[in-house]
Amino acid sequence: MLTKFNPMELDGLAPEERVKQTGLDLDWAALGAAGDDAFSKRHALLSKWAGVYKQLQPGFFMMRTRVPGGRLSSAHARLMAALAARYALGQICITTRQCLQFHWVKLADIATIMTELARHGLTGKNACGDVTRNICCCPWSGVCPAEQADARAAAEALEHAMLPRDDLRNLPRKFKINFSGCLTACGQPFTNDLGWVGIQRNGSPGFMLFCAGGLGARPFLATRVLDFVPPHLVVPVAQAAITLFRDWGNRRNRAYARSKYVMHAFGLAHYQDLLRQYLAAAGLAPSDIAQIAFSDDGRLPSVPYSFDRSPAVIPQKQPGKVLVQILVWRGELTAEQLDNAAHLAEDYGDGHVYFTHRQNMELHGVDTARADELLARLRAHGFHTEGFMGVPDAVACVGTTLCNLAVSNTPNLYRLIRERIAAHPDPRVRSCRILININGCPNSCGQHKIADIGLRGMRLPASSGSTEAFELSLGGSIYHGVPALNEPVCCIPAAETPRAVEWLIETFVRERADDRTPFRHWYLSRGRAWCATHLNALVAQAAQPGALNALLASPIPHSSDNLP
Repeated sequence: MLTKFNPMELDGLAPEERVKQTGLDLDWAALGAAGDDAFSKRHALLSKWAGVYKQLQPGFFMMRTRVPGGRLSSAHARLMAALAARYALGQICITTRQCLQFHWVKLADIATIMTELARHGLTGKNACGDVTRNICCCPWSGVCPAEQADARAAAEALEHAMLPRDDLRNLPRKFKINFSGCLTACGQPFTNDLGWVGIQRNGSPGFMLFCAGGLGARPFLATRVLDFVPPHLVVPVAQAAITLFRDWGNRRNRAYARSKYVMHAFGLAHYQDLLRQYLAAAGLAPSDIAQIAFSDDGRLPSVPYSFDRSPAVIPQKQPGKVLVQILVWRGELTAEQLDNAAHLAEDYGDGHVYFTHRQNMELHGVDTARADELLARLRAHGFHTEGFMGVPDAVACVGTTLCNLAVSNTPNLYRLIRERIAAHPDPRVRSCRILININGCPNSCGQHKIADIGLRGMRLPASSGSTEAFELSLGGSIYHGVPALNEPVCCIPAAETPRAVEWLIETFVRERADDRTPFRHWYLSRGRAWCATHLNALVAQAAQPGALNALLASPIPHSSDNLP
């Protein structure tokens, strides 16, 4: 049973809520001067509102910077490269939410980095914490021939409107927003708290709104709440939905503090009624609310397969222009590489570097006649330009290399899978278009629940302690057909996981109807039990084969099971 939050009543609230009542901003210069020993648990919680997390290694921190819509000017890209070279061991990470982050930052340097970012119009404010996170959009916004509405303009307008809203900084948990320019939904709107999808209605552009999606330990796909919102009402509608979540989200148990549980508790009709009330309370005129079409059933639409995302060069809707994709293995860049990309964006493109949900980069506005020349320059700088939407393009979180929560070494698994497939004798296996996402814990930073093959780190019992393993889930789909999460099939020891993935790809390639057959179609034709049985047999000689039967013998868990 949800109750409306009263900030004057703290009894029964989660401990984190009490800490947040003391204020959300820290004095980073003073903390740097005080040293690591003075950095308390309270500081660790509140540091997230500045985009800062403690790293696994004592004395080091991660710093994240907001990049609205994943677009960064070449000047800002060079600045980030310079800061990484000076303060972060020359390394930069692209996140699945189109942000950039530094690792290996020392506490004493954080205030200096923040000052330098602010001086150039960049910020880590609200990059983490119980806030509206970096607002994302389809990286092809503004250049895609299929675009129905300007997703980037809407995303940037909402970003500018939200940053000054300190009254919406203290949410029950994080809140994620995503924009796509058309129903192909490249921005991944169906797994966000607010997912906006561009459509045309009576010849006018606007957006459908999908609410209360989310991944994590209990993933939910979003519910269609609004069938049409005119572009000029996107900001007030979004802010009303965020305010609704601020007031009604669970602040007593953080495990149930996401918007997906608000929707689950209220249901579509009551949620829509509350949204109408919040729109009116925000001062929206009845004539404006009348322009918004509310959905009747909340069902997700079928996503069309409209184009091939795998080539490095993609034609833009602007005649004579192309965008060029740059594959970044696991989203890990050096400062030199980002600096080189910034210069190439000026020499060949529109002066911006674009970051994608699969942790890659793009350059837009390239003359078609110069595309081959740019590809040659990229390769000369050590960039990869092949393997998009395939095994080299797998997403993997930092795992136990840097994260306090992870239980598995995801970067190592990514490397082993990539190298194994790259050495495969069958070219169809090497070039197979398949999405693999790897996560080191249930929190889904690596978005493993939406992939064709999802791998989630876990531990299996062993004769002495436990051994590293991965839960293998199959059949996720967000880029074609009705969106669907994958389902857990079995647990596999880490040492056997690369071979298991290889077998899945080999079998899929051999049995699919043609090279356009989605992996989910093949998986559904074979079924969970068939895949689990064969994977079980594949690793039957492993040290703990009995543990592999655990998921096969259990019912498939659903996101709504055992909710309070």
